[in-house]
Amino acid sequence: MDSQSGENADQSGGQNVASSGGSTNTNIGPLWNHVEKGVKQDQRGGTTKITCKFCNMIFTGTYSRIRAHLLGNKGQGVEVCNQITRSQQIECQRLEDDYEEFKKNKRINKIPLPCGRV
Repeated sequence: MDSQSGENADQSGGQNVASSGGSTNTNIGPLWNHVEKGVKQDQRGGTTKITCKFCNMIFTGTYSRIRAHLLGNKGQGVEVCNQITRSQQIECQRLEDDYEEFKKNKRINKIPLPCGRV
């Protein structure tokens, strides 16, 4: 583990995968850290030009395609990354699972309502 950045470096010297904390902004998914976000293709939609930091593949899409590309989910309209190692992929999956759990817990916040008439 790199004591300066808090990241795990892959043995092959490839892309680092954050080991804790995930994304610095809790409103976006942690896998955005592993791609470069390019120009938005349309002002109305979320389709963006994306470049993978592992394999340098350029594709267009949204976060769901980034997830499919990095985590190896076939049939999502994007090729699976052929440069990400299995250990990096497992760490990305863990970050994504933690992020999904955070989003789920964030929605559960209950606000008590008054019981009687005002």
